[in-house]
Order: sequence, then C-alpha cells, then structure tokens
Amino acid sequence: MRKRNWLVEDNLVALYIALHEYKDLGYQRKEIEKIITHKAVNMRIQNFIAIDTNGRKGLDAALKSPLFNEIYRIFKDLSQKKFARLVNSILDVNTKINKR
Repeated sequence: MRKRNWLVEDNLVALYIALHEYKDLGYQRKEIEKIITHKAVNMRIQNFIAIDTNGRKGLDAALKSPLFNEIYRIFKDLSQKKFARLVNSILDVNTKINKR
C-alpha cells in the first residue's frame, strides 16, 4: 500500500480518541488502525493528549505545531456526542472506500 499523508479526518479521529478514548465509537482500536493505515496513529493520539494536558502527558512535540493546535482549538469544545457522530461517519466512509 502506498504511503499517504495525514488527512484532517485522520487527525480528527486521533483527537477524539485523545479526548474521549473510544466512548460511543462503533469501532475498536484494532479496527481503527486498519482504517487509518498510518503506523503512527498512537503517536498522533499522544500528540493531542499533550496539547490537551499542556504537556503534562503525551508527546510534547506537538505543542508547537500550528496544525495540531488549530485542530484542537476548533474541535475541543464540540460536545462528545456530536464529535462521536462525526468520527463514526469518518470511519464509516473510510471503511467503504477501503473496500473498493
């Protein structure tokens, strides 16, 4: 499989897991790792955890990243239920695309 760049949607999935773990997702960790095929999914989650905790937890390399911080700023206050629906939709679409 050809390596692809991170999409905003991939980052949203990682941010959701960083903030809410797997609550209300229709997918488990192993399934998500098959859908988002980046080897660094867990590291991306840790990057968002670092932003959420001001570097007390996670990988602090993302603290200075404008992209990570902007995504976090936009979506951090979205209600957990709405965010879960968005992430489930992203994963549903990616699952259908990957089956082609």
